[in-house]
Order: sequence, then C-alpha cells, then structure tokens
Amino acid sequence: AITALGPLQLQRSTVKDMVDVGRLAPNASLQTTAQKGVQNFFIRGMGVSGTSPSDEPAVGIFQDGVYWGSNYGALNELLDVEGIELLRGPQGTLFGRNVTGGAVTVRSARPSQTPYNRFTAGLSNGIGIDGSAVLNGPVGNTLSARLAVSGRYNEGLFRNIHLDRPYGKTSVAIVRPSVKWEPSTRFNLTVIGEYYHQSGDPITSRGVSPNNVPNGPRTLAEIAGYASSPNYWDVQPDLQGRTDINVYFLMGEMNAEIGPGTLTSITGYRKVSSLNITDYDGFPVVGFHQNVNSRQHQFSEELRYAADLNEWLGFTAGGYYFEQKVNFTEARDLNNSVTQLATRSDLDNSSYALFAEADIRPYPGLTLTVGGRYTHEKKVAFTSPFGSCPYDLSSACTFQTLPADKADNFAPKVGLSYQIDQTKLVYASFTKGFRSGGFSLRGTPLASPYKSESVAAYEAGLKTDLLDRRVRFNLTGYYNKYDN
Repeated sequence: AITALGPLQLQRSTVKDMVDVGRLAPNASLQTTAQKGVQNFFIRGMGVSGTSPSDEPAVGIFQDGVYWGSNYGALNELLDVEGIELLRGPQGTLFGRNVTGGAVTVRSARPSQTPYNRFTAGLSNGIGIDGSAVLNGPVGNTLSARLAVSGRYNEGLFRNIHLDRPYGKTSVAIVRPSVKWEPSTRFNLTVIGEYYHQSGDPITSRGVSPNNVPNGPRTLAEIAGYASSPNYWDVQPDLQGRTDINVYFLMGEMNAEIGPGTLTSITGYRKVSSLNITDYDGFPVVGFHQNVNSRQHQFSEELRYAADLNEWLGFTAGGYYFEQKVNFTEARDLNNSVTQLATRSDLDNSSYALFAEADIRPYPGLTLTVGGRYTHEKKVAFTSPFGSCPYDLSSACTFQTLPADKADNFAPKVGLSYQIDQTKLVYASFTKGFRSGGFSLRGTPLASPYKSESVAAYEAGLKTDLLDRRVRFNLTGYYNKYDN
C-alpha cells in the first residue's frame, strides 16, 4: 500500500513540508514534536512520540536512498523534490530495520542536460518572506549540474507580552548543489550535497499546572480561574529561548549496467547538530527551563544488484552497512534555580545486513514475491543520570556503561499479486520486520537494554482505476502482531 506523489502533484497541492504530505495520504500522520527539528511520524498508528535520541523510529525516513539514523533535523522543507513515497506497513526486506510502521522516501530532483530554471517568491502574514531558485543545465557533453536554494523568514504570529517582543520567529535556509556524470548509457554517477539551517524561537507550552502558575496558586479553583482568563492564551514566557539546527548531507549514487541488470551503490553521510533552549512552562516565572543539545553523525553504504533475467524471473540482492554516533545533553532549571539538573549520554551504533527479493511470474499477470533480510546490530551506551553533570556542562560527567547490546534478526516476506487488467490488481502478503532494541538514554540510571520489537504483518488489498481513470478506488485490510 503506497502513496506516491510526483512533482506536479506536489506543486498543485501547494505542498511545502512533510506535514502537508501527511494530509494527502490516508493512515499517515507526519508531524513534528514540541521541540523544533524533531519528527514524530506515524503510519498505521505506529510511530514514536518523543524526543529521546535513543528511541528508534518506527517509520524510517530515506533521503535520496540514505536512511536517517536520527529523528533530529527533520526534513520539513520540500525544495526541488521530484518524488515522495509513503510505504505502509513493515518494509524490512528491502528497507531494513526500524520500518515496522512504514517508510517515507524523498527523492531530490536530479541534474539533467535539459536547461531548466525556476524562481519563486512569496509574502505571508507574520510578516514573512520566502524565495527559492533552481538552476539546471549541462556543463559538458557528459556532465550536468543543478543548484537549488531556498530561504524563508517569518517574524512570528505571536507576541511575548511579558518581554514585549514578537514570538514565533523562524528562519530557514537550504542550499543543495548536485552533479551528474553520464559518460555512457550504461553508467552514471550522481553526487548530491545539502546544507539545511533553521533558527528562531522555540515552541513554548501554555499548559497550566500547580507548580507553574504565576504567584503559585495551589487550589483547583485558582488554577481554573487563571486558565479561563484572557491572559492564559497570551504567550508570556520569561525566557525567550532559541532554536538552532544545522544539517549537513552528502550522497553519492552510482548505477552501472552489468549483464542483464544494474549494479547500484549508494554512499551517504549525514551530520546533525540541534540546540533548543525553551521555557517549557510558558509562564513569566521560572517553572521549567530546558536546554537540549543533540549531535549525531552517520555513514552508510548500500550495494545492490537488480535484474530481470527473463519474462518470468526478476530479483534484487545486496548488502548494507550503517554506523552512527549520537551525543545528547540536557539541562533543566526548575523553580528558579531551586533545582538544577543536567544529564549527558553517548551512543555508538553499527549495523550490517544482507538481503534478497525475487519476483516469479509463472502466469501472465500473476507475480509471486519471496524475499528475506538478515541484520546484525551492535550498540554501546554511556550515560550520566540527572544530577551527575554540572548544570553548565563545563566539567566532566560521571558516566555509566554496560556491555554492548548485540542482536540478530531475519525478516522474511511472501507476497502474491494478480493484475486482472491495466486498471485492476489484487494482492496479498505476509512479512516480518523489527525495530531495534537498545538503551534508555534520557536522564535515568543506565539499565539493561530493552529487547528489539518484532512484527508479523498480514495484508490484502485491491487497486482499481475506474471510469476511464477518472476515479481511483483502493481498498486495504491488514493485521499486525507485535512482540516486545
């Protein structure tokens, strides 16, 4: 069950970010968290709601074929994108770990020999301004280049009446250069780089609790009276706070036709730094100030070979390697410096996998799909519980550690589909997937690692285009059984 959106659909629907994409796809919710730059994606009800970097996602994000190891630095802006796909249900065979809910794949527009230029400018309330430019064309007979840039600034839709200044300011900038070398019809190499920056005011809470209300009311009547007053809906944190997010991305994709098929190599590197200083209580007194600093960098390599050997047999097979390092710090100031807590955690993670999937077509229109993926994973964690680090994080922390967590998993898949005609298809499938186990790294003492989560998924569906392709009607039923 897939929702696929091309560039024309994205433009006509005025899609600007992943939240908008979620509104176009049934059974999907692509939202950000209360902390800017962190995504909480859900498909078929499965996802992660939180900002702990050690919580593996249930919905995997793939940018130009590169898996994101961290929910931080979420791709909100969709600049010069040629395709987005939402794949529902476990995708363990070809996409790997942490796709028990599904996968979101984003493909940037590739350079081409055809000259193309596009410029946009916008004005919005706030006051906000935005603009983008795309330049594409040949550099030589075999080399093409493309440059996409975008900027957006908004002063904010709110006002901090306590500090008497605008609130909600955000500034976003994206620069994405790419080149494609195609010396022959049987070989091409594409390199894409990207820099993403977001800064501005953090998201603030307007919740009311006995400890966070000005002048400290403690009775339910006092809290209810304050919550019903006009000032309750004003933004009035005593700390303006700030957000600063930087993402560096580099990807190289090689395709070489060898024999009856294509050998593909996708090499990816991603580095994220995220800072959020937030007045979480949202009131003009120090109730809960939070400082979160997260850094992550990753490297991955996938090598696969895909071929149609004849009319009745096609296959994809390959290997995958992934490694990442995560550093997470958090400091909290509670009740005007009465309680100041800080924590720091580090995580080293590596994984490799072997996978294969074959399509067998014994009868015209009938396809039997069989596949499997073997994954080995290792995690090493170091953490300092709240109170083990100085609030300003200027001195060393006292770390706890445990032996590495290692896991092996095999995820099979069996599917059957029948193409009745060009406008009707029925299908059924069984597949398994898993979501990584690991350690809880959010200020608590380090405990034994929790187990990986596995899912067995059964699905059947019908896809139709009716009334001379004027109406599309798809029907899907699924049953997922989760363990651990």
